[in-house]
Amino acid sequence: MSMNRHTLLNLALVLSLGVNLLTAGVVLGNWRDRERRPPPMAWAAAPLKPEMQGLVRQRMRSQASQFRPLRRDMRRALQAVRRVAAAQPYDASAMSLALERMRDVTMRYQQLIHINVVEMGAELPPQERLALLRAALQGLPAGRPRPAPAR
Repeated sequence: MSMNRHTLLNLALVLSLGVNLLTAGVVLGNWRDRERRPPPMAWAAAPLKPEMQGLVRQRMRSQASQFRPLRRDMRRALQAVRRVAAAQPYDASAMSLALERMRDVTMRYQQLIHINVVEMGAELPPQERLALLRAALQGLPAGRPRPAPAR
């Protein structure tokens, strides 16, 4: 019984790691080109009409200082998870803690995105609101390839 429980726990940790790495990959991929990069969440504005894109981008530019530390924290959390995963011997408790920290920062990042969707939604007509919501929940604009898994 404890062997099955241990196996299930390890499986859950690996699945959680995969989801968190994907989320962090999206954020870190955007972080790399920050000098030329558009404001945070500008990708969510892509399906909107040009005048609505400007509204969303202006709002996001004003929030860059809130997104920047979250991205930094996500990068650090991902690095910690990778260090723990590569360590010998493997420490399940350390992995659990590293993943917990990653979940926390990921949740804070998602909360900020969700707050923006709610507030910007009030300023958009229904079709634009739905397009913004779809893009924000997807996390990637249509046609943009998903990041390759970390090696």
